[in-house]
Amino acid sequence: VLAVGDNKQVSPSQVGLSDERIRSLKTMLPNSKTVSTAEQLLPEHSFFDLFKTSFPKSCALLKEHYRSVPEIIAISNELFYLSKLEPLRLSGGSNAVKDIYLKEGKADKNGDQTEAERIVKMALDKVEASVKEETYQTIGIICLTQEQCKLMKKTLYDSDRIESLIQNHGAEVVDRHKIFIGTAKEFQGHERCVVYLSLVHSPKIGKGKEGKLLKLPIEQGDSWKSWNVALTRARDEMILCRSYRIKDLHISDIRQQILRRI
Repeated sequence: VLAVGDNKQVSPSQVGLSDERIRSLKTMLPNSKTVSTAEQLLPEHSFFDLFKTSFPKSCALLKEHYRSVPEIIAISNELFYLSKLEPLRLSGGSNAVKDIYLKEGKADKNGDQTEAERIVKMALDKVEASVKEETYQTIGIICLTQEQCKLMKKTLYDSDRIESLIQNHGAEVVDRHKIFIGTAKEFQGHERCVVYLSLVHSPKIGKGKEGKLLKLPIEQGDSWKSWNVALTRARDEMILCRSYRIKDLHISDIRQQILRRI
């Protein structure tokens, strides 16, 4: 049996099981002293987790990277894979990775409308440009929060502009771009030629006790795995859209480490 996976990306969900059901399953597990891999038998783990724990000396790193141009995969390669990946595509040039800072952007409990509108405009600009071109690119929009996903979908599909494109050129002109909006977890296993990342969070206005500017809370736990997924979905072009600056982040925050590599 050959198990292929990546433990540096988002783990599988618990397929809708309640905490009570998980606790019940744990009581049915064999003693961990008898079966060292007992914990990996739970639904929150995958076959890959089970195999990696059972056969730690039988793992091989698949170094060849075919999806992204070197400029895109370089960020994750350095941050998460110790620069061991070998990009096999030709360079995408200086425009392969773009970073857009929206000074006027502001996030609330419903997301960031400024980011949503900017990304939708860029995506529809690309769709419209493809009408005159013989080639087109698939488009993905990754939102770092579920609320932003809802806002992004509403902003896109309620747009008069997308209705105009469909009326003037036919639904197939939009459909062929396979526009997909989702969280990093929902993008697991997907790829698009062009990916827009909506980073969402904006800093609080004001100063802390020592007179220093307030910084965004550091992302905790395995959030870096979601970032790794988000940063590796694009094939040819990746555009980050954010409403916070590097100095709004703690030096140990994964977001600051990412932005410093762009």
